[in-house]
Order: sequence, then structure tokens, then C-alpha cells
Amino acid sequence: MKCSGPRLLILVATVALTACSTTFTPATNPRRYVGEGGTRHLVSGVEVWTSGAPDRPFEVIGWLEDERRTGLLSRATFESDVATAAKGAGGDGVILVDSRTRLHGYVGGTTAQGHEYAYAVGDRTSHLTVFKYIADLGAPK
Repeated sequence: MKCSGPRLLILVATVALTACSTTFTPATNPRRYVGEGGTRHLVSGVEVWTSGAPDRPFEVIGWLEDERRTGLLSRATFESDVATAAKGAGGDGVILVDSRTRLHGYVGGTTAQGHEYAYAVGDRTSHLTVFKYIADLGAPK
């Protein structure tokens, strides 16, 4: 398919809006914790905690920083990207610490069918703790 005119603009906009990077920083002195539970779900076998922390012993093995453009495609891949990064670092799960969005403005227009559209354009940075479950808090590393 030849990309020209509106198709090329859509392709460029899609690539720009889905750019992201997920960076792992290992803990130099892993710490052990037991949380009080909260809200979690599984993504590719990795626990993603959106509030609270696991109520069984775990060790913080590092942190993820995820930077991406806002948009439907980048939002749709966020959890799978951080799950893949956590699994690659040897983690059993992640705990969302914070997520901040910097708004740049809005993009809008009219489709060929005459429908108007608009969406926000910005950058989102999320910080997550990567953890690994441990059998007993008193057990040696």
C-alpha cells in the first residue's frame, strides 16, 4: 500500500503517539516487605498492583520508569510492556507508585465522512516498584 496524504499523516501520528520506553533500575540493597493487600490483576503471569501491596513476603528488586506518549495505543500496551520488563528483571510483579501526565495540547480534525474528532496529546511517566516473592522474611537471601 502506498502511503500518501492522509494515510501518511495517520501513520506518522500513530508512531509518534505510541513511542515509549521502559527502563529497569536494580536495587543495590534489596528490601523485604509485607503489605496489607489491595487491588491487583495478572498480565502475562505478572502481578500488576494498582493500589496497595502484596500481603505476603516480598523483596523489592528494583524500579521501572515508563515514559510514553498519551494515546489509545500506548495506553493499551502499558501493562504488557511493564509486565514484560518486570519478568525480564526476574520479578513476580509490579506495584504502581505514581503516574503523571504532562499535557501538550489537543489534535483534532474532520474525517472523510464528516465526523469531527479531537484527542489530548501529552507524555505520561509512570514509576513502578518491581518485586519478587520470598518464602520467609527471616530466610537468608
